[in-house]
Amino acid sequence: FLDGIEKMNIERGKYVIHVNNAHEFDTSEKINGFYFDTAYEYGNAYDKVQNSFIKYGYKFPRNYTKKCGCAFEMPNTFLVDCDLKLYFCTSSEKDDFFCQGYINDEGEICTNENYLKRRNLSVFHDDECKNCIFLPMCMGGCNYCRMKSEKYCIPEKYFFDDFVKKLYCEAKQE
Repeated sequence: FLDGIEKMNIERGKYVIHVNNAHEFDTSEKINGFYFDTAYEYGNAYDKVQNSFIKYGYKFPRNYTKKCGCAFEMPNTFLVDCDLKLYFCTSSEKDDFFCQGYINDEGEICTNENYLKRRNLSVFHDDECKNCIFLPMCMGGCNYCRMKSEKYCIPEKYFFDDFVKKLYCEAKQE
């Protein structure tokens, strides 16, 4: 991929490359071998991706300290379906468990009890996350996964020593 980008000769400041794991959710396309089976497996692949970025002289992609695990976890952020129903995120469309309400004929947002459950879901109620040193980097990860009891930690957790060395080497070169 990076080799192809380089061959296009596009000025580096004109694009951003974002790397993220594709989760296999209920509504996902079922493709054998496309999804990682574990967060650890994805972590190893993500480490190799970062090494490729370094090889090509890019700043490697990384998670940053953030207020939430995903943009869809921000207050009043929804996926609006064509029938004006509001869903938790792109992975939850058409699943009544994740329906957050609807937009009425006057254009007002009408939330339901699922929305209240979502807003009250806190990573600080999860003892494992609350006591994890990576909490400031991931903020508990994907709430959709956590609501489905499919915890998925950030990849840096599985190769943290190498990650810190890469950050150090990158900072030294600047």
